[in-house]
Amino acid sequence: MHSPATPSRPFQYDSDGDAIMHDVVFELPDQRCLQLSPIFRLSDDVLYELVMSLVGEPSRESFKCAVRLAHVCRLWRSIVVHGPLFWRYIPWNRRDSPETVESFLRLSQDRPVTLALKPPVLSNHVVDVLGRHSRRVSTLILTVADFLCLSSALAGLSTLRWTSLERYQAVVKSDFIPGTFTAISSPAKPHSSESLPRYDVPIGPSNFSITTLSFNYTALRLDQIFRLIETAQPTLQCLKLYFQGREGLIPRHHWRLIHGPTLDLPALRSMELGYDDALSLIPLISRIRLPHLESLSLHDFGSAPAHDTPKGIGRKHIRSLHPGVPRLTQLLTAVIAAIPIPSPMTALRLTHLYDSQEPASALVPLLATFGPRLRSLHLSNCASQDLRALGVCMSSAKRPWRKLERLVVHDMDYTGPFECLWVRQSQKCRKLKELDLKPYLLLPAMEVLECFAETVKV
Repeated sequence: MHSPATPSRPFQYDSDGDAIMHDVVFELPDQRCLQLSPIFRLSDDVLYELVMSLVGEPSRESFKCAVRLAHVCRLWRSIVVHGPLFWRYIPWNRRDSPETVESFLRLSQDRPVTLALKPPVLSNHVVDVLGRHSRRVSTLILTVADFLCLSSALAGLSTLRWTSLERYQAVVKSDFIPGTFTAISSPAKPHSSESLPRYDVPIGPSNFSITTLSFNYTALRLDQIFRLIETAQPTLQCLKLYFQGREGLIPRHHWRLIHGPTLDLPALRSMELGYDDALSLIPLISRIRLPHLESLSLHDFGSAPAHDTPKGIGRKHIRSLHPGVPRLTQLLTAVIAAIPIPSPMTALRLTHLYDSQEPASALVPLLATFGPRLRSLHLSNCASQDLRALGVCMSSAKRPWRKLERLVVHDMDYTGPFECLWVRQSQKCRKLKELDLKPYLLLPAMEVLECFAETVKV
């Protein structure tokens, strides 16, 4: 049976939160009790670095890890509890009491913290606790069930002083409506923020700049989404628009959005679009201009229209733009029109694009327009004729693809006389560093693959 360990001495930390190290080799009287302790005593510096490596960067997982490590033994608990750098991420869930959360906030001492807040209601007690620590919150993540709850929560939080806030993320996620809305903001003037932006529809004026908007299967109408984008127009850098049509989601006035002046998004660098019916996004895409877009992702555009896509005047109005042209082609035409030529775009990802009405590849105009400047192209789960189109576009003598560094082709059925044309043309891409093909039953000829040596990943 082990004898009880003697109480460990208190640990000291410098101004950066690092432990002031001691080496137990020079503390001989402690050696016997350390050898008999449940976990053999490591030197302070080794133990501190070990715990820091296990906790990692501030996140929900780092918080859980710190709590678990504090229960290993008394020595580990002393290291973890008295180390403010281990408590840089504090979650506040619905079931957590204000007293419990404040105890964790105190462990971080005066360090900047990330606060992930999921409040059922913001009582006066909760606001009081937040008020004592809001000045050193550097990142605030607020998750609520709907926009009404978001407005209510922000009404209480906006009364506090967030003088160190560098990043604010609002998430609307319901248990009843699939998907999420996410908005990420930063202060227009660093270290001067005193209030938070309110993501109503439309958003009211704020001293925060919205940098990211993500719409993923939300219950917002397309015209509401456009108004949110319009409000964030000067500073919006990333846009993700992926929601699915449902009964009652797309009213007839959805199509009226196509009328009106164009909206420039000068700061937008990355855009991701996905929908179940390509036709329904045209009103929004036709209104925006993307002069500095660098990365574009298009995915999950099927051939079947949504159940609530209106018949009659709405459909006829859109059709009148390009009579007899398939839906996917119309969407890609609108995307091309939104991006200036020559384009700064260097990354293109195309996934699950298919239109049974399209006898030839709908991607030819897109690849021919932007291909020569691309550095990265990802193509997967698209129509079989799209690989032929890729080969034809890459073989163009007028606009060679000299800048391509990464080509990924996954889950594509390629057979026929053009099956290796696009691979053979890849040999002309002198900067190509990665050619990723998988899975394939029929690989290109071995003499073709040998030209790429270690570049090819199958």
